[in-house]
Amino acid sequence: MQLRALPLLALVRSFTPTPARQAFPFAPASLLALPQKSCLLRPSPFSTSSIAKVASKRKQKSTFPEAADDKENFNQHDKDEKAPDPKLAEHPDEDWCETCKPLSKKQKKSSSGSNSASPSKDSSRSAVIAGGPEVEKKYGASAYANDGKTALQDLEAALESHALNKHNDTGDAKNVVYWMRMHDLRIHDNRALAYASSLAAARRKKGKGGNLFAFFMITPADYRAHDRGARRVDFVLRTLASLKSGFEKLNIPFVVYTYDGERIKAGEKVLELCKQWNASQLTANIEYEVDELWRDLGVVQQACKSGDVAFSMFHDNYVVPPGRVATSDGRPYSVFSPWNRKWADVISKDMSLIEASPDPEPNDKSIHIDSTLCGLLNLDKLGKSFGIPKELRGFECKDREYMAKLWPVSDDAPCQVLDNFIKGKGGETALNRPANEPNTKQVQGNAKDSRLGRYVEGRNLMNENGASRISPYLAAGLVSARECLRRTKELTKGRLHVGRDSGAAMWNTEISFRDFYGHVLAAWPKVCMGHAFIAKYEHVKWESDPKTLQAWKEGKTGYPIVDAAQRQSIKQGYIHNRGRMITAMFLTNHLLHDWREGKRHFSLNFIDQDFASNNDGWQWSASTGTDPQPYFRIFNPLSQSEKSDPQGDYIRHFVPELRGVKGNPIHDPFKRLSKAEFEKLRYPKPIVEHTEARRRALRRYKNPGDE
Repeated sequence: MQLRALPLLALVRSFTPTPARQAFPFAPASLLALPQKSCLLRPSPFSTSSIAKVASKRKQKSTFPEAADDKENFNQHDKDEKAPDPKLAEHPDEDWCETCKPLSKKQKKSSSGSNSASPSKDSSRSAVIAGGPEVEKKYGASAYANDGKTALQDLEAALESHALNKHNDTGDAKNVVYWMRMHDLRIHDNRALAYASSLAAARRKKGKGGNLFAFFMITPADYRAHDRGARRVDFVLRTLASLKSGFEKLNIPFVVYTYDGERIKAGEKVLELCKQWNASQLTANIEYEVDELWRDLGVVQQACKSGDVAFSMFHDNYVVPPGRVATSDGRPYSVFSPWNRKWADVISKDMSLIEASPDPEPNDKSIHIDSTLCGLLNLDKLGKSFGIPKELRGFECKDREYMAKLWPVSDDAPCQVLDNFIKGKGGETALNRPANEPNTKQVQGNAKDSRLGRYVEGRNLMNENGASRISPYLAAGLVSARECLRRTKELTKGRLHVGRDSGAAMWNTEISFRDFYGHVLAAWPKVCMGHAFIAKYEHVKWESDPKTLQAWKEGKTGYPIVDAAQRQSIKQGYIHNRGRMITAMFLTNHLLHDWREGKRHFSLNFIDQDFASNNDGWQWSASTGTDPQPYFRIFNPLSQSEKSDPQGDYIRHFVPELRGVKGNPIHDPFKRLSKAEFEKLRYPKPIVEHTEARRRALRRYKNPGDE
């Protein structure tokens, strides 16, 4: 296939399929035709009212049951977005919470000015974000440029300008480099890799020569900046070793380089290596964390200045590119329910969003005698900075063998995990089973008793195998979110549903949630720099008791369900999603520790660490983020325990002190056993009393800054 490389432009604009798009469905429209001059004066990527107008003219029959006429849907979405809190009536966890009385009319009036859910204060605008645009733009220090634009907006503008400038393609440079990142560690269904392969193939067909090779840069400074832990880094290193064999089968060199220099100069090193490897083209998938966006902006600017390398970037990490799901007047959504419906509408009208990208074509075997590239096939001879280390200094994984057993990284491991989730029988207990190990019983994928079929209720039962356990593979990109949707689409006669009507619809909604958090990160980058989304909650008075914080980390709070969840993280680098919510809300509401403490702890210990999901998940639990759990809805650990682990099997598995406790006392041994019976357990007493802790949390959230 023949494609022209003008990257990114209409990944957030073009809805109309073309013959070229059908052949290469994820290609941005800018690959198909040069943009008009007026495109340079484009609106913000989050001001997509023009998209809404274009889409409203295309009255296709939607594959989504909720989608009807676009105008009607857009108006409904906007109405929901401006409502006081449309999600409170639909929140999937509403009936799992202990609810106190809402604020009085007088209290509502006094607090409405700073409540992001209030219609009098537009919750989707940056004015309510803690800390507005900064004057100084500095790598690693600012979410905004001097003019107030986000890093993503600046990057998009630079890519557009770079695409219009011809680079030097007449010299010796002939090869194509695909730059792999932390979120796209796969060969199949990879946007940037597929495009890089098409560029190399096109050059060979024209007789210009050229080969494709893949490149990954290990950057310890970035890992420290993002609080990535040893397990997450080890998972990446194991994956790189697996990918190397996959690339070798395609005669594609896979170069892994450890960079220990300044973070801000990492991009310069990439361009330097491209020059050494006679590369005229560089491709990559976009990372949405602020520092990574500034880094990529620097690479684009340098590439544009030198004219030696054309740099193309793609949206790949999320199903729908950030910025494409917006209200009719161009605002990004900050409430999930209307976002979810609109997200479904967007995909239903452009099913190419979930189509798989082509696998890369193999290089010719002559690469083994190419004077430039043959050496890259033997990384051990290139120097100590090249090659895949077994472990990284400062990120040594002490339980590496157990992690490798529990979370394998073979090429087919993600597919096996999905197969087990779709075809495995639900209701089984599998607390120690490797993620890709088949269930003892298999059923039809659309069966109501499959893990997927039972997902609506099974995902909340911590003792069952109800969760998919795909999160480590999604976080590192061993499988695409598109693949997750395609698998459920196969079971629902080609239709994609969202909501809670079925397991498949609930699963799709969880994928939508993942997209939503990425969208929030891109639209409001300040939230990824330690700021609360709702500004007034920056002033909540947090506790600073190291003893209670340590007790929470070690799973010694005296609340069995909380302790079981924390000990699962210590043992497995993972917690069931229901457990994450329970333990996160316990830390922020009962112990009143800063949500940032919990966020960092999860990042350092979880194998499925994902910045956007972890950050927004914690802010949701702490009632400080987008569309958060309202502060007056506080999880009761006891009722949560009885509902999410009815028989206590999950608790007994991870809290050995309680394995001998039978029946109902497992959920509250301190109160339900005699004093003598409890003391024999050698299990800690509750470190905080629920009722008093709840009152304290309500008091501090109602009046941020007060004791």
